[in-house]
Amino acid sequence: MRAKFLGCLSIFLLICFFTPSINAAIYYVDLNHPNASDENPGTEELPWKTIQKAAQTLQAGDTVFVKAGIYNVQGTNTRDIPALNPANSGTQETPIIFKAYPGEEVTITETGRGPLIGSYRRDYIIWDGFKIIEAAENYHADTGPVVIWDCTGCVIKNCEIQGTYVDTVDNHDGIRGEDSTNITIKNCIIHGIREKDHHHNAAGIKFYGVHFATVEHNLIYDCETGIQPKGKDGSNNKFRYNIVHNCRHAFLISYHKNNEAYQNIIYECHNGFMFGEHVNGFDVYNNIIYNCVQGISRCHQEDNIRLFNNVFVNLDAPFTIVSGNIGHIFSDYNCFYDYTRFLIDLSLIH
Repeated sequence: MRAKFLGCLSIFLLICFFTPSINAAIYYVDLNHPNASDENPGTEELPWKTIQKAAQTLQAGDTVFVKAGIYNVQGTNTRDIPALNPANSGTQETPIIFKAYPGEEVTITETGRGPLIGSYRRDYIIWDGFKIIEAAENYHADTGPVVIWDCTGCVIKNCEIQGTYVDTVDNHDGIRGEDSTNITIKNCIIHGIREKDHHHNAAGIKFYGVHFATVEHNLIYDCETGIQPKGKDGSNNKFRYNIVHNCRHAFLISYHKNNEAYQNIIYECHNGFMFGEHVNGFDVYNNIIYNCVQGISRCHQEDNIRLFNNVFVNLDAPFTIVSGNIGHIFSDYNCFYDYTRFLIDLSLIH
């Protein structure tokens, strides 16, 4: 009797916790299918032709698989609304998923200006496995090809964002997060986000007013700045397990509090971590910074910066710190090897 009861309980738990919503559906987009049409039901045999159709149709719990091809979308000519903005939100238990078909390359390009994919005021949206190509003629001021704007629980993962040079010193971002909470950016490759005069505003990932985000396992290179938590007093974000190389600044941080950056690898950058202003509480630990000019630099108007268990190798200056108007900086258990000097208040300390 006891065994029978436990067996029934196991089945009940499986039903409660692992069965998808009865309203969830799986759809397909296949640009190259001979019978593809947005008038189709979106099955694998009769797929839709455009991702726009999927964005207009999917509801909480639904997934769309997008098969190989180059998909061109029409920009919204705004900085915050992506061309493929979903019509509906998902939920934490039943997100809306846009997924490149496994093993196939799905490229999204644009006609017009503005972001291509992401979410504007839609929650629990997942974009998984797409290649996004930015062109200079499609750049809209103060944004980039991927945005998460005024959202909760959205995810960008396994995507490649191929940026371009634009003739501006305005914000130019690979992935822009703004006024959002509990977002995730993971396993992405972001490169080529460049702009005039090597200005720091061109960033692989940039945050304004983002809270409780996780940025992990990304590869960022050939950008002016790798990761830039910048404005609107963001907080409680984690930056971990990323590789950032061949950027002017790997991390450029300002107006953020209670953030963590750990187990990142940084190399061939001018600055490892540059603190701008109004940072209160930032832990930098268990990172490797090598073959850079400066490790930690330009600290002012900050407080409660903690640096520990980091490895600094082959740098001109592991620390270049200006301490005017600065609060507490804690440094302990860091390893320094093959460096030239420390600069504190612009004074040389060997």
